[in-house]
Amino acid sequence: AQALCPQQACNPAPGQGIVAIECRSQDRRSQILTAALDQHSSRIAAMIERDVLAGLRGGCSLPLGCHAWRSGATWQVRAFLQSPRGNRRASYAGPAGYAAQTILGQLT
Repeated sequence: AQALCPQQACNPAPGQGIVAIECRSQDRRSQILTAALDQHSSRIAAMIERDVLAGLRGGCSLPLGCHAWRSGATWQVRAFLQSPRGNRRASYAGPAGYAAQTILGQLT
């Protein structure tokens, strides 16, 4: 038997596993309390995944898997798009700022 890391086994839908908290814009106390829960790298990963989804003009019904994670100073992204024209895979390693556009360039 061989153990596979989640990134090798499958690409989850964009934003899977991300928990969001919303609070009133004038509620300073809630903003301070929830700011302590913010995890910067999770927020960036979610933004990359959502940017890929938006770039494909997709929603919940688009058969897209996209997973972004930070590995040291480098961002890793793996994506899979199922399409009648053929399935496509994309991968990226580098700065977060170029991740979504690079993945979109490989998928389209």
